[in-house]
Amino acid sequence: MAEARRGTLAFNVSVPSDGLQGRSNPLHKWLDGIDEAGRRLKYVLWGPGGVGKSTLALKFAAGQAERGGGWLRLVFRLSASSMEQDYAGLLDAMLGKSAGRAPSCAAEEVRGRVHELLQSPAWSRAWLAVLDDLPAPADDELERAGLGWLMGGFPWAHGRTIITTRATEWVQQGEDSREVSATDLQHCDWCGAGSLTMLKCGACRLVYYCSVDCQKAARSKHKVVCLPKRNMDDVMGLSVGSFAEDEACSWVKSTVRQWRDDHAGVLELVRYLGCLPLAIGLASATQRPSAWL
Repeated sequence: MAEARRGTLAFNVSVPSDGLQGRSNPLHKWLDGIDEAGRRLKYVLWGPGGVGKSTLALKFAAGQAERGGGWLRLVFRLSASSMEQDYAGLLDAMLGKSAGRAPSCAAEEVRGRVHELLQSPAWSRAWLAVLDDLPAPADDELERAGLGWLMGGFPWAHGRTIITTRATEWVQQGEDSREVSATDLQHCDWCGAGSLTMLKCGACRLVYYCSVDCQKAARSKHKVVCLPKRNMDDVMGLSVGSFAEDEACSWVKSTVRQWRDDHAGVLELVRYLGCLPLAIGLASATQRPSAWL
């Protein structure tokens, strides 16, 4: 945990200092993006292991926390491999160590308290989360990872979220959430009228309305029970891949000065490492003078 400047609280977003490669970060172009329905977007960095997805996300999140100000009050990371511990640490950070949490709190209770805080007036619309190394969003994949609660439980609509994953399913568009043509007669959740062409709730996708007027009239009642079902229709994805050979060679030569004239040797190295950015970064780090101290 770290307290960033201008009142932005940062938790678990420190960038590794072990030589992992850095490259230009395109995420800043997305931050103010809003889709056609006016919902806040979720951002997905996807690609194979070793290409630096987590490093990119953490560098971006840490930079946002450092700048602070504006809408942002909280930046945090939750990792799939340590989700329970990360939630506990985040709760302590948000409450303050003195307020703390009872050591006996169950993981579900801790998550619930964190989600309540993230949706509260003090924090809602003011946080950026990195959900790191998530499995595919299919129910069985999430259940196997102990994350079956994620899709319906995480307060997606109350902040901005960056997901890092190897699963392309996160960036595949879901079903249309605006208008559907039903083969079976549906009934308006507000007035009860039936129609073959109705509007569907864009968040939970479980209830229908015969008109925009009915949908607006039902809003105050429905929002209490409405939970996002998939949250797949408002995702923006970026594929993160390996370096091209010339890009990898250029990065190595700019990082390790004594290799700048060894063109053949550098090319052989990056090919051996498959042009994977993290592998190249680690190999280069061992050759920098600072790594020998």
